[in-house]
Amino acid sequence: MSSGGRSGTISYTKNTRVYLAGPDGFTPVLSNWHRDVLMPAVAGVGLTPVSPWGNFVDEFGAAFAMAPGPARTAVLADLDKRVGEANTKMIETSAGILAQLDGVDVDSGTASEIGYGSALNLFICGVRSDFRLSSDNEGTRVNLQVEYFITRTGGHVHSANEPAIAELAALIL
Repeated sequence: MSSGGRSGTISYTKNTRVYLAGPDGFTPVLSNWHRDVLMPAVAGVGLTPVSPWGNFVDEFGAAFAMAPGPARTAVLADLDKRVGEANTKMIETSAGILAQLDGVDVDSGTASEIGYGSALNLFICGVRSDFRLSSDNEGTRVNLQVEYFITRTGGHVHSANEPAIAELAALIL
């Protein structure tokens, strides 16, 4: 909430933040796609993309450059905790989640973020462009619990990012 231009008026800023869930940052190709294609597409419809990728890249690089052993394990454990805390705060301050669901099975971190976002009543849309089967049965496109958490928020699992982003914009804006 912020004061408007005139004395005594109050204006509210609508939350347009969308957390981008998915395993995009684990490979250079997907990381580039995430940064150069997905984030601009989300911003292009008036939403604010919130990316969990990039905040700790240098620290992970330094940790993985260490020799394997207890010191490296301790550094990674601390870093993992801080990443988890940061991602949780990004989800908690978002209005919605756009979840990338490709792969033989939904990425476990993405599934966790979907469940947490659903519990917070965020709007969630998923994208499964992968042609491989990844569901419990023909009634769902992905794991039945993951799909339920998405649909209970008003969202759907789409075959491409464009309709998923459009649906999120309609739900949030």
